Amino acid sequence: MSNLKYDVLNNRRNGVTRGVPEDTKDLQWVSNTATLIFDDDNAVLVDTYMTRSANQELIDWIKSHHVALKYIYLTHAHADHFFGAGMIKASFHGATIIGTRATADGIPAVMTPANIAGTWEKLFPGNLPSPIVGVDEVVDSAFDLDGHRIEIIQDGFTDTHDTTSLWVPDIKLVVAGDATYNAFTPTCKKLR
Repeated sequence: MSNLKYDVLNNRRNGVTRGVPEDTKDLQWVSNTATLIFDDDNAVLVDTYMTRSANQELIDWIKSHHVALKYIYLTHAHADHFFGAGMIKASFHGATIIGTRATADGIPAVMTPANIAGTWEKLFPGNLPSPIVGVDEVVDSAFDLDGHRIEIIQDGFTDTHDTTSLWVPDIKLVVAGDATYNAFTPTCKKLR
């Protein structure tokens, strides 16, 4: 029997869509999840959050599990999945930020100084995590957490290019990033 477990933290923040009718403001929100896969000693965090305040909540939540954070896995190069990786890593010395080659290659375009100042800082003034960093180590098809194999599923294009999910055979867990949510795929086809 595996001692591997998982837990999920959901973060809901106001959406940043502009130009929508005033009477729909209550519908403008975004929900992100971060998944912690852990055994008695070590853990891998799958994805982070967009803002400093949300990532501080994530740090406190990880600490409540009393495990060492070994990896921060990024499913794809969207800011709301990787912006907090540097802040998380700074709080958990020894953690390594990992992702596929496509994720590692996609992150620099999102985190340019001009993009951060011109887009992200305007949308989340004074609340961006620091530092904003990329992937430390590229992984290909799988990685290991204390003898437990975690497999990378190449999803291709979902709501962006080069999205990945994770499969954890020992506990029959799929962590889908943005590949699937609310029983729908991003292309709005109902899952059966």
